[in-house]
Amino acid sequence: MVSIVDELSEIMFNTLMISADDPNEWVEIANKWTLSTQGLLQESEDIDIVKISIILLGAFGFDDYEYSKRRLINMSLYGGFTLYSILALSRLANTSSILNPEQPIQLNDLVFSIAKSVDGWGRVHAVEHLEPTDDEIKRWLLEHGCEGGVLDMYIALNCAVKGDLFSVLKQKTLDENLLKGITRVFEGLLYADINIGGGINAYEHGKEALSLYMQHAKSRPDHLSDRVTDLLLALTAKEMLEYKQGEE
Repeated sequence: MVSIVDELSEIMFNTLMISADDPNEWVEIANKWTLSTQGLLQESEDIDIVKISIILLGAFGFDDYEYSKRRLINMSLYGGFTLYSILALSRLANTSSILNPEQPIQLNDLVFSIAKSVDGWGRVHAVEHLEPTDDEIKRWLLEHGCEGGVLDMYIALNCAVKGDLFSVLKQKTLDENLLKGITRVFEGLLYADINIGGGINAYEHGKEALSLYMQHAKSRPDHLSDRVTDLLLALTAKEMLEYKQGEE
């Protein structure tokens, strides 16, 4: 549904720009669409209608983009709407950068703020669209990206790649909070390959990174790496079973 709605809003927006005779006219029409979507966001109890309205607000809310931006950020805090809100903010940012070049929307900053404010599927979607533009974001991805739950298997690879996990593990020492976060990343990577794929085996530096992690963790008195070891054994057993079944 996400791609369909996003594509529909793009078609509507492009049609508006082509059909209107001058910019003032298409801004006026866009404002009418914005008022309609605002009403739906406030009154509709249908989740799908709300999702459509979020995408449309991103497409047509550029004239009062500060209001539209705030509204979309608020909507993004609900996990079921996070992805739609980020896509809408992306479209709003692109349009606003043309119409208001002196006040561009810093999209990645907004996505980072959203990622830190949501959990569950909301965080999965936010991290997927987050660009690791500085060290603060990279550290957050490794330290806080994975929450220690089942959804970590959907987010761990992005955290490892975007957080530059392999380079970080080459450091001589890691502080406690960072090492705990990295432990959750490895748990997610291994759990992913046990269940859905796209985990440690999909990570370019998977084996080397795991070896470096074990070196950091082995001196810990709190058995931090125990679950990682258990998951690694489970993955190895699964792969051996699949190999034997393939030979039969």
